[in-house]
Amino acid sequence: MEKHNAYDVDTWITVMLVYFSILSACSILLVIGSFKCKPMLIFPFLTAYPIYVVLWLTTHVRVMVGLKNQDIGIGNLILYSNLGGFLILLLLYMWFCVFCFVQMVYELKSEMKKEKNVGNSKNNNEPKKIARADNYYKIYLP
Repeated sequence: MEKHNAYDVDTWITVMLVYFSILSACSILLVIGSFKCKPMLIFPFLTAYPIYVVLWLTTHVRVMVGLKNQDIGIGNLILYSNLGGFLILLLLYMWFCVFCFVQMVYELKSEMKKEKNVGNSKNNNEPKKIARADNYYKIYLP
């Protein structure tokens, strides 16, 4: 049996505390950025969250290998591997939702900018090519 050095455990706990503190700050910025439709406040979350997903994935694989070595039964092993797989899929889905939100904000801002340019054209008899969606989105987009 191999003994673990206490320094390694303390270092690991310190690194995890710092990382999860950063992830918590990024999550707070995500809430503020999504409320104000500011993608620059959302980008820290988009960079920190994939690390969280990778941590879950490696933890899941290590737990499954450990459970296999303990010989708890094939049924429980299948159950836990499926539950862990669905959890990882849920985490990825949440990240992609935030990613798609940022894309939608950029697209809405570009459409609103195009609409302002169409409205400022010299020939006002020309029909507008973009539907007026700013009446609804003006509340959310500054």
